[in-house]
Amino acid sequence: MRMAAMFWIAISTGVLITVLSSFVPATPGGGFVGATWWGFPVAWLVKMVVAPQYNPYTLGPYGILGFLADIVIWFIVALIILAIINFAGRGNGRRRR
Repeated sequence: MRMAAMFWIAISTGVLITVLSSFVPATPGGGFVGATWWGFPVAWLVKMVVAPQYNPYTLGPYGILGFLADIVIWFIVALIILAIINFAGRGNGRRRR
């Protein structure tokens, strides 16, 4: 697999997993009272349970940086997995092109 293809697949996977992680509750122990945090490993989305009439969904204390950090983390994980799969696929000294 070419490096450019691996790069784009890893970016797409990072964005997809980050968006899907917004459905995983990750409320920390000492967080806001009356709030549920979403996103993993960096909780970047906060839903206020108390007084939800005022825009219940807000970005967490890290804001957009938490969202971008999630994308970067999942991009690195996906790139490592793709590199391992690519390296393992070349077995027996034969090189695929």
